[in-house]
Amino acid sequence: MYLDDRLVPTVKLKFTPGQGCKLAKRSNLFIKGPVPMEWVAKASGLPGKAIHVALAIWWLAGMRPLDKIKVTRQALNLLHVSDDAYRDALPRLEQAGLIKVWRAPGQRAQVEIVHNITQ
Repeated sequence: MYLDDRLVPTVKLKFTPGQGCKLAKRSNLFIKGPVPMEWVAKASGLPGKAIHVALAIWWLAGMRPLDKIKVTRQALNLLHVSDDAYRDALPRLEQAGLIKVWRAPGQRAQVEIVHNITQ
């Protein structure tokens, strides 16, 4: 039976002469900026976990050069957002004019950040 290599759990090791192999330290994560403060302020005023989902979107957008991104389970777990909270926050961010969303049946929504928001 063939397993997709991406499904096999891996651990990064760092080799140093004299000390042998050790677990590699996880690099510090960051959100690539600039992130407009007006955008963040508008998202933070929304109820629920909208600001958490908004930060997950910015984090993923900083790692991918694409206009549209899909919010991953890893990003939601990192910011302690459940699937229900994600599904609640997405329409709130969309109605606030912070993101555009494209939905397809059976798939996670594709999200695009709106950079020129209006008050």
